[in-house]
Amino acid sequence: MPVGKNHAMDRYADQAPHRVRFEWGARGAAAVAPHVVVCAVVDVLSFTTCVSVAVDAGIAVHPHRWGREGAAERAAAVGGVVAVGREEGEGVPQAVSLSPASLRAAATWAHDIVLPSPNGATISAVAAEAGATVVAASLRTARVVAEHLAAVLAADPTGTAAVAVIACGERWPEDTLRPALEDLVGAGAVLDALAALVGDGALSPDARAAAAAYRGVCADLAAALGDTASGRELRDRGYPDDIAIAVEVDASTLVPVLREGRFVALVGGVELRRATADDSSQTAEVWLRSFAGALPTVTRAHPDDDVRRWVHDVLVAGGRTWVAVDGGRVVGLLALRPGWVEQLYVDPAAQGRGIGAALLDLAKARNPGGLQLWTFQVNAGARRFYAREGFVEVEHTDGAANEEREPDVRLTWSR
Repeated sequence: MPVGKNHAMDRYADQAPHRVRFEWGARGAAAVAPHVVVCAVVDVLSFTTCVSVAVDAGIAVHPHRWGREGAAERAAAVGGVVAVGREEGEGVPQAVSLSPASLRAAATWAHDIVLPSPNGATISAVAAEAGATVVAASLRTARVVAEHLAAVLAADPTGTAAVAVIACGERWPEDTLRPALEDLVGAGAVLDALAALVGDGALSPDARAAAAAYRGVCADLAAALGDTASGRELRDRGYPDDIAIAVEVDASTLVPVLREGRFVALVGGVELRRATADDSSQTAEVWLRSFAGALPTVTRAHPDDDVRRWVHDVLVAGGRTWVAVDGGRVVGLLALRPGWVEQLYVDPAAQGRGIGAALLDLAKARNPGGLQLWTFQVNAGARRFYAREGFVEVEHTDGAANEEREPDVRLTWSR
């Protein structure tokens, strides 16, 4: 049956009136998505795991329907790269593939990746075209996606809004759906966590069954997924690391959400993405407000207008700055160079919401070999924050080498 074609079964397949629903594949997504607010798409081996690894490192993932032309043109338009087949990318500098290990290796240099996929990317497009907001769910994001879905349900004043979790499955050679255990388990992990937040009664029978499937194997997910057909195939082809990354349960605190054709990260409803020229003005104002709030006794070396030009011409134009955006307003910024955090500021009004920690986690993901940064000794709040995040103070100076001539401290972090 063609995806999206109306059928008498659809009136029952939408699983109404249950607020938490579960379905399989592109046809299931087409049946359920028009009736829900959010679809969480699950393709554990490997599309949605790849998306999670990428957005953790501040990489925007542009899903591309499998078999459709135009991937190279999409990549060129955003200054990114197109993912290739696993074997095709081996040994090729700065090549990425539909492999979580490949995406993790790309974290040090990539910022936009067009990722074709026969299951996850295609089903994300089906759900989005039906009007649902799409999030990429996996074992790495199970709890945080469940929390996001619970917040969506709680925010509906009518108490009738619904969400769905879609297990992608795999394809048989004749292009029919092959239900895949890894996707059932990944969907079940999200649904099990969601049931704990909204109550088991909100789940359809299908959703409760998926949650039970997860509980049945969660004691040893690595063994369970490694022994699936997909897991054995990956291991025999020489990609055991992809399975290991896929079973990093709840390793991420970021929700990958599809916005304007690309997956970006959400933390507490705040979007983390690479800064554009349009963000420069707001980003500079966040820098100025944050500096003034955190360092009232420090005399800046440059006037406000010079700071604004520097943010626009250097930080943002250089492509090395990420911003936190809440409701269209920049509330945080992170500027990096290899091995260094150059700038990390959160608007005073947005502090205490985990934004700074999320930006710092992004910096760590892009610099797995370690990080360094400087802060002023008088900034006691920043020093406590960095200590909580695993940084160690290794050098104190009298400030003679910085523009403000203010005593400072160098901190380092390593895995």
